Amino acid sequence: MSTPTTAELIDQLFRTHRKPDGKQYSHVELSSALNGALAPSHVGKLRAGTIQNPKRDTLLLLCQFFQVPPTYFFPELPLDVANPTNDLIANVIQQITLPPQAKQMLADFLRALVSRG
Repeated sequence: MSTPTTAELIDQLFRTHRKPDGKQYSHVELSSALNGALAPSHVGKLRAGTIQNPKRDTLLLLCQFFQVPPTYFFPELPLDVANPTNDLIANVIQQITLPPQAKQMLADFLRALVSRG
């Protein structure tokens, strides 16, 4: 199985991390939520693969908006050996379709549960 392209990963974020009503976020909504840090046209180019090597800040903004760990864009990297629990929790959370606030609550709960063990 080949490693997905950045464009495929970004498109997957839009398809799997939806608004509470189940609809996909638009490029305009994402841009607005990020206070214009990414223009809607830029988001479209990223998603279509026209921009193939986005900047670090761009990937960070996408991670923050969709509430996925930075390892989402680098699945070939090993888990954080210093704290594998955080990576494991983040990877589990990114696979679940929930509103961002619910994902954060679940992640916090799982971290608290693990730290008590």
